[in-house]
Amino acid sequence: MVRYAAVLLSLLLLAGCGDRPAPPPSAEGPSSSSAAGSEWFTDRAKESGLDFVHFNGMSGGFYMAEILAPGVAVFDTTTTAISMCFYLTKFGSAQMFRNNCDGTFTDVTKQSGTENPGWSVSAAFVDFDRDGWLDLYVGNYLRSTLEGDSTCFASSGARDYCTPNRYEPLPDRLYRNQHDGTFADVSARAGIGREFGPALGIATADFNGDGWIDIYVANDGKDNQLWINRHDGSFTNTALLSGAALTAEGQAEASMGVDAGDFDNDGSRAHADGSYASANDPRLLAGLGDSTDRPTVRVRWPSGRVEEWTDVSVDRYTTLKEGTAK
Repeated sequence: MVRYAAVLLSLLLLAGCGDRPAPPPSAEGPSSSSAAGSEWFTDRAKESGLDFVHFNGMSGGFYMAEILAPGVAVFDTTTTAISMCFYLTKFGSAQMFRNNCDGTFTDVTKQSGTENPGWSVSAAFVDFDRDGWLDLYVGNYLRSTLEGDSTCFASSGARDYCTPNRYEPLPDRLYRNQHDGTFADVSARAGIGREFGPALGIATADFNGDGWIDIYVANDGKDNQLWINRHDGSFTNTALLSGAALTAEGQAEASMGVDAGDFDNDGSRAHADGSYASANDPRLLAGLGDSTDRPTVRVRWPSGRVEEWTDVSVDRYTTLKEGTAK
């Protein structure tokens, strides 16, 4: 069993109650034991109301839920930096905890309307409608229960964990912030609920440069999704047309964590995700926004060599090898 990180709790308390004065420093200064490298944080999960324990299981039953840990997303519900909350994704109903700013948290899952029964893995807070309040996107995984879990075997005939393809994927959920501590499920209206995962990673950014936040979802063994914001509360999945849904060979892969960033400092976002095949997928997808020009790509290799490719083809994967630039 692994107790939920006390470091996260300490950071939440510091960030969530920013209007409260910090305690005065000790007149005695740091103790000798502290200088010798004692622990910086104290585990107060139980006292604070965050006594969540992730139990891996490893029971020998090869349950699918044993192979994935829970996740967490942090946000400020009121835009005042004094009511920091966090959302816990896990096997079973997810949970929303509100910071009481007195060293404790309260479970407000039902009151907030974000219960999301099932199996959620990733979550991200994002202001998709540009009203100044953070909304919640939840990436759901597979339809699985301990009672109805599938039985699978390795090629040797020994009992083994099943692959995700053995289960039905779940649709993701999009919750709109109601500005009063509650959220409304707008998945159907937004178009999110019509396509299924199974989601393992989420990245949010303005991928097409129109000033509205979009959502990229990394799915496990299924087509990835790139939800482009339509500015009216709805989204369109353009992953296949943009080249972000499948590999260069046209195959779905086990996409895991995903991140987005402006790696070439041109004002556009690119994203890369990981899979079982590699700890860091080397493919980079660069957003071009409204540009119709064929881009120039400059690469600085680990050897120190710098090369430049001009008129690179768009909407396809291009393999760049050191020493081949013209």
